[in-house]
Amino acid sequence: MLATLPKNILVLIDIQKEYVTPGRPFYLSGFEPSLENSRQLLAFARKNNWEIIHIQHSNGETAERFNSKTEYFDFVDDFKPINSEKHFVKMDFSCYSSPEFNTYMSELFTSKEAAPNIYLIGYNTVMCCLSTLEEARRKKHKMHLVKDATLAKAIGNVTEKDMHQIMLGVYAAKGLAPLVTTEEIIRQ
Repeated sequence: MLATLPKNILVLIDIQKEYVTPGRPFYLSGFEPSLENSRQLLAFARKNNWEIIHIQHSNGETAERFNSKTEYFDFVDDFKPINSEKHFVKMDFSCYSSPEFNTYMSELFTSKEAAPNIYLIGYNTVMCCLSTLEEARRKKHKMHLVKDATLAKAIGNVTEKDMHQIMLGVYAAKGLAPLVTTEEIIRQ
């Protein structure tokens, strides 16, 4: 059991080179604004002593994508865990597929103290963010999605930006998570 609960937690989902390297299968065209907002939030969280959790997706050592033996598996520069920041590796879409993340979140929400404010940023709102938020809702773990520090992968003729807007609509319609912006968090 955790001794003291953090008041705020920033969860960075899969901010890995796989998403920002041209030519890679999961490259996100137009990722720059979301990455800049993520950079601002990470700096803000570090400055204000938030709990920070870095999630890294792995498909193992032989996969074409998210191969743990390639440089594309690495975190984007400036997004590597430092000091006491937590780092969990997941093997499926949801962050809860990491046993360590699942245990940590369960401890947070079984405490008698008030649950912390949890903010999700990162990639990909079609798969990883969606499955994490759906599982969080089932477990009654309230999380916020930072809508301008996330992005979706294009599907078919739908661009990343348009797919992201569609996914934000899905989140709102399903009531999966409050949607907030970088500015709203920083000025709180």
